[in-house]
Amino acid sequence: MLIALASCVVAIAGVTLVVSTARRRDSRPGPNPLRALDLQMRLSRLAAEVRRIDGDRTMLARAHHLRVALEAYDALLSEACTLADGAACEVAPLGTATRDTIRLDRELLLSVRGWSW
Repeated sequence: MLIALASCVVAIAGVTLVVSTARRRDSRPGPNPLRALDLQMRLSRLAAEVRRIDGDRTMLARAHHLRVALEAYDALLSEACTLADGAACEVAPLGTATRDTIRLDRELLLSVRGWSW
């Protein structure tokens, strides 16, 4: 009788643990859709800035401005990929260029996920 009572107590404790764990998982906030929208807007602004700099042949220090704008764009792409995919994307250290193939892969990943900018 004592063994049956002990097994019931263990079973009840196990059920309580499973229920409390499920409640904690459900209480976590989901991804914020406004953060994705904010990232898309910032990507749009940076892409327009890159196009503007690339098209302006009279700008002083044009290569410097273009490099800095592309670094910001690549960092934002990495952040967006992390948000969309859930897996962390590597960000190139400041002062180093991201290869065009990596940039294109990230843009394609976001396009497949329904992002537009």
